[in-house]
Amino acid sequence: MVGNINVEPVMSGYVFSKLPKYCVAMKPGVLWVRCPDCGKPHQEYFGPSDRDERTAEIVFLRHELELAAAILFDRNASLPALPDGTYSLRGG
Repeated sequence: MVGNINVEPVMSGYVFSKLPKYCVAMKPGVLWVRCPDCGKPHQEYFGPSDRDERTAEIVFLRHELELAAAILFDRNASLPALPDGTYSLRGG
């Protein structure tokens, strides 16, 4: 509010009760979030904390690749080896 003029744009769209956790599947932007102190909606930035969505996506994908590799290596280690030293992914 500047003087008697409200400079905040007219609210449109959904108002979140609290800022949701950022996920790389969502595009960064500005969301309306209800203020816990005054109860009025305010605009807040929604995205990675450093505002670099490309780096956030790379970090996310690297983490997911490490998880997938750990699952595959663990699964591979628990399979019985065939006589030629390879593994059969078919159970038997």
